[in-house]
Amino acid sequence: MEKLIFVSIPWEPLINKYLPLVLEKKINIEITLNAKVLDECSYLDFKNISRKLKESGIKTTIHLPFMDLSLGALDPWIRETSLRRIFLAIERSAIFEPINLVLHSGYHMDYHREVKSEWRNIFLESMDKILELAEELGLTISLEKCFCNQNLNF
Repeated sequence: MEKLIFVSIPWEPLINKYLPLVLEKKINIEITLNAKVLDECSYLDFKNISRKLKESGIKTTIHLPFMDLSLGALDPWIRETSLRRIFLAIERSAIFEPINLVLHSGYHMDYHREVKSEWRNIFLESMDKILELAEELGLTISLEKCFCNQNLNF
């Protein structure tokens, strides 16, 4: 089995500083996306970087945005905005044909402790939508830490 090692690099430093080194050394990378990147970079920007990485044989994973997002938010506006942001990130990520996407739930024990069950149910509804899109695009998603000491009983 091939052992793969990835270096995590946020989009901005990748584009502004490290891309030549990544291409030269053929370093597999985990690209971290955030709201600013998704708002300011076009489809063609993503396509251009993806092409360069693929031509160099570089494998990618993508770390989806997580700051200020909550996929189980009880407030429907927050939840809808979170889903829209994640959907855009997934669509942009598909351009890279990544091995994996990393997703955070947005659960935080300090905020959601008293509504854990309701939050969990809403989160699972959101995940159904996210996984449907990922499946359509042929992508794999990994759920990363939930910042909690308790089992959410997924």
